[in-house]
Amino acid sequence: ITKDSPGVVSLLEEVRHGLEDGDHVTFTEVQGMTELNDIEPVPIKTMGPYSFSICDTSKMGAHTQGGYFKQVKQPKTVQFGSMREALLNPEFVTSDFGKIDRERQLLVGMQALDAFFVERGHYPHPGNEEDQQEVLRLSQQFNTEIESDDGEPLN
Repeated sequence: ITKDSPGVVSLLEEVRHGLEDGDHVTFTEVQGMTELNDIEPVPIKTMGPYSFSICDTSKMGAHTQGGYFKQVKQPKTVQFGSMREALLNPEFVTSDFGKIDRERQLLVGMQALDAFFVERGHYPHPGNEEDQQEVLRLSQQFNTEIESDDGEPLN
């Protein structure tokens, strides 16, 4: 560990730290630079797979040997829109570009099946033309409610 601003922590050869910029770490059993032992978690910036920088260590004692670091997960607040917003303006992740509209079709189909069940108390009967037409009507209705990327309803 260098006595610098910021201090640089280098690991033993061929031992990767596995950290990312912004991760937080604490230290134990550091000899010489004992101020690092059991400090509150400090954010790091990776410098490579075998080193990362930490806080200002220029006013601390000189590191003589050893020590362990431990990654400390920090709480993160995540916010989501309402379920209604998510259904009306869905964000799809296309995994197969040969079936680019498949995610949308599955969403509309599942919404239609759910609405059918809510209205009738059962799922469509196989081979029943009336049930098929009702599911198709519901699918078309949901399809017009979902917005496209430019904010316009799709038909």
